[in-house]
Amino acid sequence: MIRCIKQPTSSVLKVFLLGCSLLLLPCSPALAQGCTQAEIKTNIARFNDINNTTAKEAIVQCGPKSVYLLIEALKTDKSAAVREGAAVALWSIGEEADQAVPWLIKALRNDESATVRAKAAAALGLMGEASYEAIPDLIDALKDESAEVRANGAYALGNLGKKTHEAVPHLIEALRNDQSAQVRANAAYALGNKKEAAKSAVPYLIEALKDETFSVRMTSINALEQIAEKTKDVVPQLIERLRNDKSVLIRIRATEVLGEIGEAAKDALPLLIELLEDNSVYVRYYAASALGKMGTEGVQAVPDLIDVFFKDESIDVRYSALSAVVEISSKVGKQRKQLTKVQLEQSILEFETVIQRLEQDTEKIFQDRWIETVRGGLDNLQQEQDSRSYQKIFSKGVIIWLTHMLFWFGLILVYPKSPQVQAIFFWNPSVRKFFGLGYVGIALTWIPFLRSKLFAPFQESLLSDADLENFDEQAYFPNLEVQPQGRSITQPIQEAIPDLELPIVLEGESGLGKSMFLRHLVKSSKRIIVYLPAEKCANGVIEAIQAKLHGFAQDSGFLRDLIYSDAIDICIDGLNEVTPDTRAMITTFVESYFKGNIIIGTQS
Repeated sequence: MIRCIKQPTSSVLKVFLLGCSLLLLPCSPALAQGCTQAEIKTNIARFNDINNTTAKEAIVQCGPKSVYLLIEALKTDKSAAVREGAAVALWSIGEEADQAVPWLIKALRNDESATVRAKAAAALGLMGEASYEAIPDLIDALKDESAEVRANGAYALGNLGKKTHEAVPHLIEALRNDQSAQVRANAAYALGNKKEAAKSAVPYLIEALKDETFSVRMTSINALEQIAEKTKDVVPQLIERLRNDKSVLIRIRATEVLGEIGEAAKDALPLLIELLEDNSVYVRYYAASALGKMGTEGVQAVPDLIDVFFKDESIDVRYSALSAVVEISSKVGKQRKQLTKVQLEQSILEFETVIQRLEQDTEKIFQDRWIETVRGGLDNLQQEQDSRSYQKIFSKGVIIWLTHMLFWFGLILVYPKSPQVQAIFFWNPSVRKFFGLGYVGIALTWIPFLRSKLFAPFQESLLSDADLENFDEQAYFPNLEVQPQGRSITQPIQEAIPDLELPIVLEGESGLGKSMFLRHLVKSSKRIIVYLPAEKCANGVIEAIQAKLHGFAQDSGFLRDLIYSDAIDICIDGLNEVTPDTRAMITTFVESYFKGNIIIGTQS
């Protein structure tokens, strides 16, 4: 009978068993012999003996050298005991005996001995890829009249892994309906080894958790872990096993699987916390371990885990509880950005309490080893909290600034048609500076769109003295030529002065068309421009411009900034017609704003 196990024999156990076998070699005459054909035949013949263990061990020691004779025995020997022994020996040799696969298949199909068929099925599960051709026969073996053959067939299908995915429906049928508990257990084992290929078996494995036989329930839990790993599909059923199963081993295994599922098994948290007080020390140990794998969800279990650490009578359980706290703190620290505000605050509070209690632990069990890890997780959480506070302040600041900016943007849109907005918000230096937070004046000064809005209500007033309504383009002298100062050549005035840029003095005799050109320049300009007769600048150029702004723009400092930043161009005509004082005042203004766009017309 093949016993269903969750994992292959560990490496340590293999080494131990090998060492024991080597110690027995000097005591066994059969093992001390060589592997000649005659000796192998003699040992095969001894399979008939009641005590044939030594003979089988000697055959296995010969390895591949004995395979041919074992095949012959399997094929032709009349003794069922010999044929069984041959199958067992081939099974023990494993993949090195893969040439025996066709004969093992024949034995599985045709041997009259159920025991031989069962051992042949088991051997086929250990021959590696060579046994893939046996898959249909192993599936057929699930219907054999012998429970041992059915059990070994299921086990062999499990050992052949994912390649046997076509066997899944047949294994499900065996799991659900076979009368033998061993067959059901091995079917569950085989389905678990299929992993994702056996996803359709999950409901039936869940059903098998209620099987009356321990081995079936255990292998079903193991299979569910392999198939539904990291999913919450099986959490309710595992919780039910934890509550109701009479076997401590089943409850322990269910706890382990819930821990492997992790945060997706958060519905099990209350029960796992409850199990920290279970009568079984093993259940308490694994419950604590499972809680440690719950990540951020496990924070709520931290107070209970710390209580267990200080109160449990088992040092192993206390170790597991504190390990869980450390693991939770580490995971929460790494996942801090995904925590809600409440989760973050709760986690900080819990781990601060943990550190305080550990520091008060007079026994100092494990304290020096892990307290710094908990503190590291706490530091990460506190940094995250501080970061969120800064982000919150910054976000609020951005929202306030955007709201403030939209408020002023709305004002600038209303501005051209509202004298109150003009007077109160934009041309009032105190309001503009205080409520504008310093940046509004800068924006009005340097952003062309805002500058155009700022002067839009005064456009007609700024150009009123140019009398553009009566300006006749045909009267303009397009062939007027000028000679730049310091140069001996002349050029057309439109080529010499295409745009108003930097201070320009246009000097010439009366009647040449200087004033007409200035009016033409003003009319064709795309920028904000003010036309001033020189005589109106008797009190100053800034004052003359302010007089055109309807009385609202009484902020001379702001107006100077606008002129200096080229927000407004200035055209002054008739410099020769004013008093020396006015001329000096205009000249001083131009010298002060030597980077401004200013043009002055005067006679020679």
